[in-house]
Amino acid sequence: MDDMIGIIEGRFDENMEIAYMRVLITGSNGFLGSVLTPMLLQVGHEVVALDNFMYRQTSLADCCADPKFTLYP
Repeated sequence: MDDMIGIIEGRFDENMEIAYMRVLITGSNGFLGSVLTPMLLQVGHEVVALDNFMYRQTSLADCCADPKFTLYP
């Protein structure tokens, strides 16, 4: 599965800055997803992750406790 990132939903504040995003990351346990997911969660965005765990990595284990993180295997 290739890494792919898409914005499902987004809201902007009065200065047209991104205030909130719900982001879908496919291949989320790969290199790009494992770097972007914690960064997006840290700034307050919601992340929906999709991965088949073909290589059995555990790079998203720390993100699982975040209520704004949803993982679909």
